[in-house]
Amino acid sequence: MGQSGILADIWDGSIFKNFKGADGQLFSEQREDGLHLVFAISVDWFNPYMNKAARISRSVGVISLVCLNIPPAERYKYENMYLAGIMPGPQEPKPHELDHFL
Repeated sequence: MGQSGILADIWDGSIFKNFKGADGQLFSEQREDGLHLVFAISVDWFNPYMNKAARISRSVGVISLVCLNIPPAERYKYENMYLAGIMPGPQEPKPHELDHFL
């Protein structure tokens, strides 16, 4: 937990603090033998026509990755996010169809 006792960041939780790698060592500890990065994946949809006033309903999806090792204030800046994929639509896929993109 953070200094205030409140979970303010994903690294404040016990799962990430105690997660072990294949070698049995804590994954989050940085060692000389390599860099251990943790990423979050996000999928979001938007209407490329900006509003529903045009009465055109379309959805375009974006798959993005964010490195959780970067300080929280920097993680979600455009220059620190990775655009992993675009799902062109015209509609959001069904959950089982989303697997094909991931």
